[in-house]
Amino acid sequence: MAKKQAQIEIRVEEQPEAKLTTTAAAEVILPKKITGFAQTITEVLERAAGIHLSSYGGLDDFSAISIRGSTSDQVLIYLDGVLLNSAQGQTVDLSFIPLDNVDRIEIYRGGSPGKMVDSTPGGVIAIYTKGKPEKTENLLRNSLGSYYTYRGHLQRTEALNNFYYLGSFDYFRSRGNFPYVADQGTRNNTSDDQTIDRANNNFAAYDFTGIAGNENKTDLNWKMFENFFYKEEGVAGLGSQIVTDTSLKTIKNFLHGKLGDPHSPSSFKWEGDLFFDYLKSRFQDPKGEIGLGVQNNNDTTIRLGPEFHWNTLLAQNQILNGFLAYRTENFWPTNYAANPASGPMSQRQMVGVGLEDEIGLFGEKLALDPSLRFQTFFNSLSGSDPSITPAVPNNNSINNELSGKLGIKWSPLYFVTLKGNVYRGFRQPTFGELFGDRGNIVGNPSLVPEKGLNFDLGAATRGSDVGFINTFHLEATTFRQMTDNLIQFVQTSQFTIRAQNATRALIWGVEVAASMRLFEQFKWSGNYVYQIAKDDSDRSPTRGNFLPGRPKHQIYAEAEYQYRYFTPFVQLNFLSDNFLDSQNLLKVNHRTLLAAGFKTNPLKWMQFLFTTKNLLNERVADIAGFPLPGRSYWGELELKL
Repeated sequence: MAKKQAQIEIRVEEQPEAKLTTTAAAEVILPKKITGFAQTITEVLERAAGIHLSSYGGLDDFSAISIRGSTSDQVLIYLDGVLLNSAQGQTVDLSFIPLDNVDRIEIYRGGSPGKMVDSTPGGVIAIYTKGKPEKTENLLRNSLGSYYTYRGHLQRTEALNNFYYLGSFDYFRSRGNFPYVADQGTRNNTSDDQTIDRANNNFAAYDFTGIAGNENKTDLNWKMFENFFYKEEGVAGLGSQIVTDTSLKTIKNFLHGKLGDPHSPSSFKWEGDLFFDYLKSRFQDPKGEIGLGVQNNNDTTIRLGPEFHWNTLLAQNQILNGFLAYRTENFWPTNYAANPASGPMSQRQMVGVGLEDEIGLFGEKLALDPSLRFQTFFNSLSGSDPSITPAVPNNNSINNELSGKLGIKWSPLYFVTLKGNVYRGFRQPTFGELFGDRGNIVGNPSLVPEKGLNFDLGAATRGSDVGFINTFHLEATTFRQMTDNLIQFVQTSQFTIRAQNATRALIWGVEVAASMRLFEQFKWSGNYVYQIAKDDSDRSPTRGNFLPGRPKHQIYAEAEYQYRYFTPFVQLNFLSDNFLDSQNLLKVNHRTLLAAGFKTNPLKWMQFLFTTKNLLNERVADIAGFPLPGRSYWGELELKL
């Protein structure tokens, strides 16, 4: 009698899937399910494969985000479908979005999905706020940490039949006075190094958010999002600078309305968006400590525009999507320390139209996703910013750009998926890159748009119930990105940086990500990125040099073990050394950041969390020499009533 062999059951694990496209190399993060401690969106993003965060030394969300070696301005950030990046440029300050208001975050590596209005040679981060709640809930969260850091969050959500609302208040502040090693501007001479406290690095932020909507399966759905944000902060200099009196105040009001009929019984569905974004920033440098002389700026940026998205069923396995969008961005610079104080308005308008065809073949085993996007930019940009002396030339132009994507997904087995994508994207220079900005950034009006051609090819497998492995997921992707006229910031003096066009840049590499749950209670996930980012210009003196701020190796790993009401966790983030300048003379040393802590749920409605960040007390610097905090301690108490 033949011995009966044991059978192993492999079934696909249910995991969140990206909404905008299924063919792209993408990752979905649900904040409520993450391991360990995270107060801000950027602390969540650093877990994702291919993302590199470069910090300006603060304890809030002011970090430059890179995907696959891109610049931060190549990374488009959307909130409920609305682009947050402004024509003025600068890093998007994500601290105005409390993490408790976020439902999911989708990260698209390599380029922009066809349903997005804007093109990019980099990647896209799509943030979605919470919708209709399952139950009424009151949330109270208090966090305390090193350097007199405190964050308090109060929130109420309720559903009344189809109508729902969310209201929240968030307060976040810190002195930011962590100790660091100052090299006194002499990198190669360690005899004069001193350990001092970070000066003028404090901040305080106030955030009011309101969400209301109607969500049902038979009628029009609508959603309103209103956010008012106010922030006061000191502006610290580079590591070698001691800055005492430079400050920045920010007022931001973001209003977004959405109306749609996603449940129409017909084959045609539509959704309309309208947003208004007001930003006022008051930058004061009465002693000229930062690098561009005495400044007393009060700049205003207003962005607004409508969008219309639709899709229709052409065949049983074919959906045609389209959009039509308009956006205007207006910037008014003022410097009370100059004469005249006010400069002319700069304006950039955009009109965009796009189509995407989603095709499923062979019983949905093969998916094709071609898309095409056409955008026209009307630039009326003034170089007479009173903060910049002397004035630079105006930029009055009309620019037409065509971009697109072709994605393919093949599932030969129900637990194996193969994906390939080709992107053609571009990016307009920002106002800040063209004309300069407050603080350390010097303008360059001769910049031209970047244009990129990106490829990626990947394979993924996932399943569950294989021996002691409850669930597992493994994914590997190789990518190649070629960018012409790459715009990058390089350090031009001890206190200033300037945007420059590299004639051509080549970035290629491999991403590997894995996760698994063992014995029901142990959970592990991690990723490794290997990338080579070099200047590939034909006639450049820096040809063959590494691009600044792109580490060759990057590792992130985290693990947790859940035992009844107690869950310890550990997190590891490793970055290899990388360069600060295009000549590859100034280098940021490699760093290993280790965090560990625990969370406990003694009651169903109570959670306490404690963690130690930078457990090894690494003293490292980041962008252009901005120092980062050493070891720090954080505790958080959450009550759900």
